[in-house]
Amino acid sequence: MNRTVFRLSVEQILVTNNRVFDAELASELQRLGYSSKYWITQAYCHALDMLPKPSEYKKGHKTSISREWVYNAEQMPENVNITSLCESNTPRMAISGRPICGKYAAILNARKDISNNQWIRKEVIDSLGVHILSGSESVTVEHEKNEKTETIELYNIDHIEESDLLLKAARHTNISAMLAEELNIKDCVPFIRSSISRQFSTPVWVANEYLGHIGVSVKVGEEPTIAGQAGSSLKYTEYPNISYFNVEQIDDQEKVMEYIQKMQRVPLCASTGQRYPQDIELHLISLQNQSPHFSRYWLDVRQACSIGVSIISETGVPVTLHGKEMIIYNTSQTDSPLAAFVAARNYRHLYKMSSRVDILTRPSERW
Repeated sequence: MNRTVFRLSVEQILVTNNRVFDAELASELQRLGYSSKYWITQAYCHALDMLPKPSEYKKGHKTSISREWVYNAEQMPENVNITSLCESNTPRMAISGRPICGKYAAILNARKDISNNQWIRKEVIDSLGVHILSGSESVTVEHEKNEKTETIELYNIDHIEESDLLLKAARHTNISAMLAEELNIKDCVPFIRSSISRQFSTPVWVANEYLGHIGVSVKVGEEPTIAGQAGSSLKYTEYPNISYFNVEQIDDQEKVMEYIQKMQRVPLCASTGQRYPQDIELHLISLQNQSPHFSRYWLDVRQACSIGVSIISETGVPVTLHGKEMIIYNTSQTDSPLAAFVAARNYRHLYKMSSRVDILTRPSERW
């Protein structure tokens, strides 16, 4: 089983890391109507001197509350080809996929002793537990961040003994089964390490505390992967020391995959990120199944105003919550579905962070 299980039939690709957007966000980007599937972040537009058309500069699209705009390839001038960043000869970091810019890009491109222009930091090599081939030479670069200069030692991916396994593991999008979401790349080093050492081929992970909720158990003799303990002083996750098991260590893998597919369509309140009572939830799921363009986020007029969007549909869903009758709408029924979706997902993540409760798997915490 591979990561394509979680992709849309038409992928949306961020060229600045040469990876696909997650399925939910890709669906929202498709709604914008561009024929190109390629996107670039505002920061890299400036770093790579690939600015959008002047008329499009203020028409970027936010994919999260905290991140900068992204632009579609159609918003770029004819002489700017952002898809070239996906070519194999573009120097980039092997784990994050981000391109290496500026003078160091030219230096790395000039290397004649490499066939793969992907690079990895020495401390990440140590954290992953992989080995540098004897006689390999590193490249030292200086990286400026927050007005400070940091010296970074890089090795080419071809100079890693386990390069094939590393590239395979790094290309995977690691999935949290209980959230049915992609894990942030900065949290994935322990999972990549385990995938290499144990040769897992399926990048789906289940936290030990949620095995019972999903209704599965771990095979006899299997050892967990501990998030936040990658063998170095690098910090990868905000919630360290959580035990995870790969789906290949689970007795019923299909049950886990079915659970993920179910949770990816669970209706959520856009302003709190919480689930609805079961009777409302079942009705909303039915509506979502009938209307593939619907997202799983819902809101009323008041909540739409708080997010900064307007309802443009006259057809809402009457519901009764806490004895109060109201009408709710799907975020796709607003004048800015992407903005509503981004705000809704942000509220959901803020709720999870503040309460440290997994709202998807705690029906008692429903809105």
